[in-house]
Amino acid sequence: MKRIFAIFITLLFATAIFAQTRTEIKIDQLPKKVTEYITKNLPGAKTERAMKEDDKGVISFYTLNSIADQHHILVFDKDGNFLKKGDNIFKESQKSNPPKPAAPPVEDKSKTEQTKPKK
Repeated sequence: MKRIFAIFITLLFATAIFAQTRTEIKIDQLPKKVTEYITKNLPGAKTERAMKEDDKGVISFYTLNSIADQHHILVFDKDGNFLKKGDNIFKESQKSNPPKPAAPPVEDKSKTEQTKPKK
């Protein structure tokens, strides 16, 4: 869960580089059509966070939704019409940060090696 929020916040800051403005907003500030879409198409989903993006005058809304331990980012236009699913953000993040394999255990050689007598 922390990783998902970290990705969400990273996206917020990364867009500043490309002259986009993303602002986190309260969920009740989303257009009514957004909440209706989520209720209809993701029954039982909880909207965790919402963002408003202004990309040179083009307004979009992003929502982070969770349902059954799965998380989805949905993108909507300024009127609340569904545009696309942004779940590929998670997939790309997981590809760039694959889980690291566990390191093999380190053997304590002092216990396993026998001391040789000095000549």
